[in-house]
Amino acid sequence: MSAAVQAARDSAAESPTFSSAAEMREVLEKLLTEIDGDPEIGCPLNEAGTAYRLRCPDIDFVVNLAPDEDSDCELRWKFSDDVDWQPGLTMETGAATANRVLQGRENLAIAIARGKIEVSCDMRAALRFFELTRPVVYRYRDLIAREYPHLDLS
Repeated sequence: MSAAVQAARDSAAESPTFSSAAEMREVLEKLLTEIDGDPEIGCPLNEAGTAYRLRCPDIDFVVNLAPDEDSDCELRWKFSDDVDWQPGLTMETGAATANRVLQGRENLAIAIARGKIEVSCDMRAALRFFELTRPVVYRYRDLIAREYPHLDLS
């Protein structure tokens, strides 16, 4: 087991987390649907031109996100590794850590430095992704507060 996954599992008992891969998929499907085409979030993610992968092995979850080739502002995603694109940034962590990072309660760069998230990436893709996460955090927090209060870390 990798150090990132073990660290994430160790902290899972301390933080609210997804009950299953199905719940994480439901939450992220809603989030991605909300930000798709949004001029402040979807468009910059699309314009970055990079595909991303998030994997949470502790609940057997994966999502792949990429720019939509037919649009300037839309995204495409798939909850599978069976995609026709290669991610420029892959992150692997536990579901509880992913929830904390998505809510902005744990800094992504620090979580990577501490080994809570393992990454493989093109460095430019990672730096660009870090820039783009702030508006996603606010949208995710709103979604959690509205529909998934058991995941809220406030």
